[in-house]
Amino acid sequence: MSEVVTGLDVITRALQTLGVYGVGGAISGMEATDVLLRLNSLVGSWAITPGTIPLVSRTVYTLVANKGSEANPYLIGPAVTGSDFVSATVPHELEGAGILLSGATPQVEVPRAVLNDVQWASIAVKDLTSPIFTSVFYTAGAPNGEIVLWPVPDTAIHSLVLYRGEQVPMFANLSTSYTLPDGYVEALDYNLAVRVAPSYGVPVSPDLGRLAVQTLATVKRANVQMTDLENDFASGGGGYNIQTGA
Repeated sequence: MSEVVTGLDVITRALQTLGVYGVGGAISGMEATDVLLRLNSLVGSWAITPGTIPLVSRTVYTLVANKGSEANPYLIGPAVTGSDFVSATVPHELEGAGILLSGATPQVEVPRAVLNDVQWASIAVKDLTSPIFTSVFYTAGAPNGEIVLWPVPDTAIHSLVLYRGEQVPMFANLSTSYTLPDGYVEALDYNLAVRVAPSYGVPVSPDLGRLAVQTLATVKRANVQMTDLENDFASGGGGYNIQTGA
């Protein structure tokens, strides 16, 4: 089951775990706001930590002809930041991409390469245009991420498909409710307690430190996705021979 919590719920549990507040103890507004900043710093660090992304979403975006170049990229992020592709958070990276071809029944989606910095730098003519793009180059930033398509589509008939990790959301305030997957509230509880312990002059006990590590490890294990293992023998390729060392 998932769990619905507010920022204040997480903060209260963490401070109770740390032993600086008893059950029913009142946390001052200024103190809660300070710990909320630390909570969001923890959530932000998880967004770039391997294994902490709970799910990968698939979203189809409508394109605009002759848009998507390096000089005129698509922006992805919250609606209030003027993004072209509205997203609650700015993706740290793309898990995958595709092009959804128009006019096909049933719909046909073709995978597209997501380029890294070196691969993008190796492309000599970056403003090349074509009806169909073959690659996607993404740059994370604030307040929006930037998406460049190559070649730049000169028609809007096809659509862009993005696969992106949906990280744990930042807590906008103390009272807004968020639904978190199994294990995340407990991991936030113990890890936030460890993070704020120095501010309260409380030493982190071995048990608390161990629980923080264990609960985060549990979350990471739950997010591991199995992949097919390549088999050279099945495709006729060679393998390692322990007799010859080759």
